[in-house]
Amino acid sequence: MTTTAPIEKTAPSAPALPPTRPADAPDGPGGCMDAPAPSSGGDAGGDAGGDAGGDAGAPADAFVPDTADKVDWVLGKIADARARAARVRENMELIAKAHDREADALEWRFGAALQAWLRAELGGGAKKSRRLSNGVIGYRTRPVGVTVHDPAAALEWARGNCPEAVAVRLDRAALAARLLDTGESPDFASLTPAEEQFYIR
Repeated sequence: MTTTAPIEKTAPSAPALPPTRPADAPDGPGGCMDAPAPSSGGDAGGDAGGDAGGDAGAPADAFVPDTADKVDWVLGKIADARARAARVRENMELIAKAHDREADALEWRFGAALQAWLRAELGGGAKKSRRLSNGVIGYRTRPVGVTVHDPAAALEWARGNCPEAVAVRLDRAALAARLLDTGESPDFASLTPAEEQFYIR
């Protein structure tokens, strides 16, 4: 009696996904762009006795964004890196605020006791602070200040009675517009010509 071997069934192969980046684009660990290593059979510095003015040490197959797709891929990597940086700054700001709240709570809870200890420690002497391993505790003299309840009234009063308290700010944009319109060329300023500037956004 002969037996027939079972026919093995194979699952159909999945369709190939479209590339997410140019085929020759470098992509290092963590999504960072790294220069591709030179091929094992080639000379990273070019042919022996080659042109000294060329890109010495650059691999022959270095990625060059010379098409719209490749340029767009580089812009995407830059935008992704900036987005990660923004997320890091946002998270660090949240962490810093949490530590600030903890510090404020501890100062509110123990502030009176810390002041009582410091007064006893200083004993009425000339010294006003005490340095410990984790920081400094002490007193400082705050200079005389003023709380302005009505800024407009205070400004009007200061113009006639205390002009040194009124600060004047130079509007550079308005000055540039005036010089551009009139063609004036005063000794104290000069126009910076408009120019095309490269940017990545």
